[in-house]
Amino acid sequence: MSRQKNWFDLTTGKKFSPKKDVLILNDPQNEDVQKQRDIQGFWHIQNSRSLDQKKQQTNVQHSVTATRIMDKLQQDKKKRSTPGSTSNDTENSSGNKPPSKRLKIFSDDVTNVQYTSGKASGSFTSTAMDVRNDNTTREATQEEVLQAQFQVMRAQKEKGYVRMITNMGDLLLELQCDIAPRTCTNFLGLCQAKKYDGTSFHRSIPSFMIQGGRHISGDGKDDASLWGGAFADEFDDRLKHDQRGVLSSANAGPNTNKRQFFITFKATPHLDRKHSVFGQVVDGEKVLKEMEKVATDKKDRPIQPIKILATEILVDPAKEAEDKEYARLEGLAEARTETERQKKARSLGKTAAPIDRRSGGIDNRNSTPTIGKYLPQTMTQSVDLSAENDSITSIPAAKIKGEKAKTKTQFGNFSSW
Repeated sequence: MSRQKNWFDLTTGKKFSPKKDVLILNDPQNEDVQKQRDIQGFWHIQNSRSLDQKKQQTNVQHSVTATRIMDKLQQDKKKRSTPGSTSNDTENSSGNKPPSKRLKIFSDDVTNVQYTSGKASGSFTSTAMDVRNDNTTREATQEEVLQAQFQVMRAQKEKGYVRMITNMGDLLLELQCDIAPRTCTNFLGLCQAKKYDGTSFHRSIPSFMIQGGRHISGDGKDDASLWGGAFADEFDDRLKHDQRGVLSSANAGPNTNKRQFFITFKATPHLDRKHSVFGQVVDGEKVLKEMEKVATDKKDRPIQPIKILATEILVDPAKEAEDKEYARLEGLAEARTETERQKKARSLGKTAAPIDRRSGGIDNRNSTPTIGKYLPQTMTQSVDLSAENDSITSIPAAKIKGEKAKTKTQFGNFSSW
């Protein structure tokens, strides 16, 4: 163009129209152009939620156990809906209380390695400790006992199931107890203690996740795990945030897991190996959708409260593993007591009588006094010699054998040496 309003292309020399052939990329003076450039007005932004919901149609393959439990829940629901009917088929997990008897568990019982208490070595190097000459095995720590229980849970290869009853409906949660035993034990223990009853989902982000489990006080300071403090992460490549409905542990950094959890609304692979996945929603997709639709404020808090009314444990592999481990440790304790009793009886010169488990007492049939360690006293009775043999017994032993009687010598003066 050589002058204004002379609309010719400089490369081809052809004339063009400024209204039809020119595209306006940005005009600060034009309000219509500015509205079109606003990202909030883009079609895919306004319809992203509906698009995600169409893409994320969950194809969860239920296991045999999950299918059986879901059928049982449907039957219980029908029974409750029938007037005048009550359902007592559901297992009452609150009746399974831990054993009141406390066993004395040693380190070699749970680790197969004998760790001593260190009192013997400490008494030789420190004047502040009493002298000890026996290396006693120390008692097992809480972490060692838990590791033994987790090993049983991994060997069981059983899933846990919890029904979470909310004010918007029920969610059936499947817990990966054989892959993440520590996190699942913590969640099941808190459900058993009714710690989640009455709490709310305090954070919800559509197309991301919904978070709950915070203490009813609301400030997070009273949050505590089943064991009190925070516990370590459990990462496994078989458990990932790869779909909708994944149940994962919320934290404030590495190894800071307590009681809070979250459920994903979509796949969130950027959370892998940052949060411990320990479960999955296997039933209740409609309820999860209704939760996602609830509007939130600027701090992502749901305007309409989403509350957890109760949690019901349907299958508890952690309790089964605890009972199995307790029975095994109880057997070891009884064997240890029996060994100590036999050892004490031998030191007193008696044969230890075995304990009759059927009658609850001690079998005294074989409890006879002993001489030394092995021979019973009945086998070492003295020989009764008759009067006829008196002459024989009066003869010195040296004459009977034909030997010369030895004379006793004494040393005198040593001056001649």
